[in-house]
Amino acid sequence: MIVLAAALTAGGFWFLTRPRGPDVALALGFEEGTTYRYRVTMSFDGTVDALVELPMDGEVRQTLAYEVADVAPDGTATIVVRVEDASGTFAGRPIPPTGDVETRMVIGPDGGIREIDGQPVPEALGQGWTDPSGSGGLPGMQSFPFLPDEPVEPGDEWVRDLTQPVPFGEGEIRVHAENEFLRYEDVGSVRTAVIESEVTSPIDWTIDLAELAELGGQVDSAGEGFAEIEGLPTSVDYQGEVVQEQTTWLDPDQGEMVRSELSGEFDITTRARGGEGLGALAGAVPVRMVGEMQVTMERIQP
Repeated sequence: MIVLAAALTAGGFWFLTRPRGPDVALALGFEEGTTYRYRVTMSFDGTVDALVELPMDGEVRQTLAYEVADVAPDGTATIVVRVEDASGTFAGRPIPPTGDVETRMVIGPDGGIREIDGQPVPEALGQGWTDPSGSGGLPGMQSFPFLPDEPVEPGDEWVRDLTQPVPFGEGEIRVHAENEFLRYEDVGSVRTAVIESEVTSPIDWTIDLAELAELGGQVDSAGEGFAEIEGLPTSVDYQGEVVQEQTTWLDPDQGEMVRSELSGEFDITTRARGGEGLGALAGAVPVRMVGEMQVTMERIQP
């Protein structure tokens, strides 16, 4: 099921080191004690088809604060992400208040998410975080730009392939990203570097509901795993693909993101396996989710 992970960061920080000649080294760099705020708009338009086709659309607007709590000598940063306000609709209804939502992430200088709330990725994905970098909630989606290993200049391209095992079943979360440093471009008074990324993530995995329930601490009154209650399906197969296109505008002098635009398309079919009675009947009906999603982030100047 597609999960709108609004509690997570909606995009994060993308930083550049200062230019040295025609090439620039793209790497995450964080200043301890600094808090950045971004205005985020997410819209999604799709359908869920399980015998009856239902709409899955809406829009969410929120302000996200990123507080840099610690920076290690190697540049790895611990960042506390807070949702300061959120509003919008889903399927024609207002979204509920978010309350005090806070997530702690550890991010490497290469842009990789190493931990979420004290748990290493991919174990953290077992808690329901489908988008560890934070902008949306499509399985396999990556919101941070994929940064090159060497300095680059406009026109340079690089490819990144990432793989994470599914922590509660069988299969892998695979991401293939083709990136290009397009050009320098003025955004207001800021001369930014423009990076374009095309990211694909094939989905082919099976989730073991007993393992997922154990990771999530979901148990019944008798202390047995929620997924082990008699009659319920024992696993869910996922098949499909998520495709993402992202453009990021980065300020190489100040080392921060000015703006990010992301567009994602998804086509995912799930089918439950096992179970008895109504549980088995649920598995006989595949559920297909098809649609698209857009996310825009803009830095709020202090």
